[in-house]
Amino acid sequence: MAPYEPALPDNPSYTIPSGPYAPLKVINTMEDARLTIPGLGDIRLLPDFNNARAWKGSSSSYNTPGLWGQCTWFAWGRFYEIYGFDPGFTGNGNQCVDQLLAAHPDKFEKSDIPKAGAVFSSDYAHNHVGLVLAVDEEQDLMLIQEANFDGVSNPVWNEAILDWKTSVVTPEILKQAYGEVTYANPKLDDQVPENNHEFFRARAKELESADYGDLEFFSFDEVEGVWSGQPLNRTVGTIMGPSGKETYYNLPMSGVVNIMRSMGNKDLYWVRADGCKMLGRYIMVAADLRVHPRGSLVETSLGTGIVCDTGEFALSNPYQIDIAVAWK
Repeated sequence: MAPYEPALPDNPSYTIPSGPYAPLKVINTMEDARLTIPGLGDIRLLPDFNNARAWKGSSSSYNTPGLWGQCTWFAWGRFYEIYGFDPGFTGNGNQCVDQLLAAHPDKFEKSDIPKAGAVFSSDYAHNHVGLVLAVDEEQDLMLIQEANFDGVSNPVWNEAILDWKTSVVTPEILKQAYGEVTYANPKLDDQVPENNHEFFRARAKELESADYGDLEFFSFDEVEGVWSGQPLNRTVGTIMGPSGKETYYNLPMSGVVNIMRSMGNKDLYWVRADGCKMLGRYIMVAADLRVHPRGSLVETSLGTGIVCDTGEFALSNPYQIDIAVAWK
């Protein structure tokens, strides 16, 4: 196996297109669900950052403040949560699939077609990695998780664990975002589980005994607000998005953040790589507060927004959404 360079923060010369590549749907990351990986069993949609072996107490090469929040850090931890063992990758995002295959050739195989439970890597130029949690072959959809949308490491743990999202995309959308994407698919036979590797059989039994409470199963058919149209950007300044007319504004947000703080919101204020101003996991938006109360969530072409502000536009169009950005 060829030697790999030590892990580094993701390629600083490339901005991960968290908004412009317009995932069909950004899933509300506060709402948990139950997912089935055929041949393996059920897992939770939400990462469990209290799982020490997967995250803060793990043996991951990325478990250091200098790499917290990176796509590689997230992919390693999420993989360990799902499979219960070290994926074997230690390098950059574009290397993870090859490193996983080299470490576990008996359990994973390389493919251009994703399966549930896969790890995906971008090409060298895009330097990114993420996971495929579910696949709907009939609709050509994938449920993916990925991290590092602020483009930097997050040495503060409570900030690092906010820098990820779950999206519904097509393989083509993923390719548009990250170039020549490849997948490391688990060798799982859901029809004849006896054919699976003994480790996968043991893991399946372990997952069978997990307590999922009253969690509903995730279903692609229940995903609402699917958006595949033109996303808002600084050139196309007005569009009809998933919730109505969208525009954008660029003003100081300190006063708006203070209002949200007075309501009890403690989420981090930050600016996403594509310029969207964020409060925790959500894009800050202005809306008619009679239609969308302050603090409510609303779908936009750039992802899920949280209503923090309003404006005079609401007098003429109560269904307009004004997105807070840093665009000049």
